[in-house]
Amino acid sequence: MANKLNLQKKTIIILTIFLVVTIIIIATVILPTITYIKSLNRETADLKRYLEKKYEVNHSLLNSKQKIEEIKNSMDEYQSYIFFKGEELKLITQLENLSNNFQVIQTINSSNLDKPDETIRLSITIKGNYPNVLKYLTALEKQNYFLHIKNLRLSPGFSSPSDNPLLTVLNLDLILYASRP
Repeated sequence: MANKLNLQKKTIIILTIFLVVTIIIIATVILPTITYIKSLNRETADLKRYLEKKYEVNHSLLNSKQKIEEIKNSMDEYQSYIFFKGEELKLITQLENLSNNFQVIQTINSSNLDKPDETIRLSITIKGNYPNVLKYLTALEKQNYFLHIKNLRLSPGFSSPSDNPLLTVLNLDLILYASRP
């Protein structure tokens, strides 16, 4: 029985030693490893969020850069439509060429071309045959500049039966937006 007791004690001692060693291993190796893995997982998640934010910012910047390039390209296209201060002679020449092309008489009644600000105001009278006046007006609307017709008055230009019945007078008040070169 003493032998059995010794065997039983030996088994308990061995199991106790095994349990103590297992607890020591768990406490010194496995728990720190689990803590390290959790910490590493948090750091990885933080890094992932940081990289995602950085990617979104870079992607947003890239999209903005592309949009800026598109706007620059479209701005180059619209440069021909913008009236720049200092191009007053060019505007008058274009208006005179239109009147010559459509065989109408053009008179600039008033303007602020000598001292332009953000808007150029022109008051023009056009006299000629009705079809030519309409062609002049159509061609004027097709000019590259952004013209705003403030007032348009079309009236017959003949006063007696002996006058040309196609004679027409067109009075235009135009506004042209100007920009600095």
